[in-house]
Amino acid sequence: MSSFIADYLYAQGTSKVPVAYHQWCCLSLLAATVADRVWLERAPGRLVRPNLYVMLIGPSGVGKGDAMKEAASVGSAILGADIFYGRITAAGLRDRLGKPKVDRSGTPIGSANHRIWLVQEELALCIGTDKAMADEIIAMLVGIYSGNPAPLRDRTRTGGEVLMQNPISNWLCGTTAEWLAKAVSPDAVAGGLSRRLCAVEGEYSSVRLPDPIYPVDRPERLNALRHRLAVLAGVEGPFVITPAARDIFVEWFENRQEPEDPMFRPWWETQDELVYKLAMLLALADAPELVIEAKHMALAQAWSHGIQDHVVNAINYAATAAENAGLAYARMLIKSRGWVEDRWLAQRLAGRGILAKTKHDYLQTLIAAGEVLKW
Repeated sequence: MSSFIADYLYAQGTSKVPVAYHQWCCLSLLAATVADRVWLERAPGRLVRPNLYVMLIGPSGVGKGDAMKEAASVGSAILGADIFYGRITAAGLRDRLGKPKVDRSGTPIGSANHRIWLVQEELALCIGTDKAMADEIIAMLVGIYSGNPAPLRDRTRTGGEVLMQNPISNWLCGTTAEWLAKAVSPDAVAGGLSRRLCAVEGEYSSVRLPDPIYPVDRPERLNALRHRLAVLAGVEGPFVITPAARDIFVEWFENRQEPEDPMFRPWWETQDELVYKLAMLLALADAPELVIEAKHMALAQAWSHGIQDHVVNAINYAATAAENAGLAYARMLIKSRGWVEDRWLAQRLAGRGILAKTKHDYLQTLIAAGEVLKW
């Protein structure tokens, strides 16, 4: 059986959307499908579940929303009420996870759904640019990320008490660098978001396509993917790690180089947990058997290393004051391409209303910081 991820990417064909966006949306979809029904016990009582917080970062129109729509479309029939696509507040999230639905008379219908796949195409629109309110929902997402050993209680004076039975959350969102700076405060990042974040950056495609080019058997491939998701939704139990996979993990863990940037340290400290999460998802992508093999562990490490620089950039974007978001955008443009011509950069910044003199100031700032070595 071929990998679910490979089949998913095949079904997406060729388009302007960065392949990395589709890859991580697919991982988010897999994570939401299995939710808390599978886990890895690292130590007695210490469970790791494969939920992810994935943030797609890139300029407007690059394809973040397209990638998320594709993942939600493939998973909608299987995930059903687990998907929450759109805007929500911290109080709304609390109610969604802790309160059952009610009919028109106010009578509860069934029990509360403690699983959620929160999909938000535009981060600033969905959590707002009031940083106090945005920080509140991010704090709640941070608080429920790793699960809770007992039911989580949330009580307010006016709203009463809401009991959340072991909530499990997956988060998939998109944002530009500028809007990330406007929506998320540095305190929210330092308060725990950074070490739970899978940031994935993308840039405009150099290939011009008026429309996506899909394979002729795309409908059949999508149906096959949905069938495999239905199988995975029924899988439940603990993962086991083969001795070879364990050896690969230990060697990697013991030889990692410590980061110099203190803001990146929290993510680095918990990168091992992310590797376990990715290894579980990659194993499930191969087969509905709960066995992590050496190839899954090695690939999980590679995928986690592949987003390290993106996470560093996301932390920097969020730490940038809104009025300096243009600097963050200029930094992203240069780093995403490795090098840029002055005219090309000026055109991109001009599209954001950034004048030549301001562009010059940005470059001098980046040069002084050692982020641009030669211009």
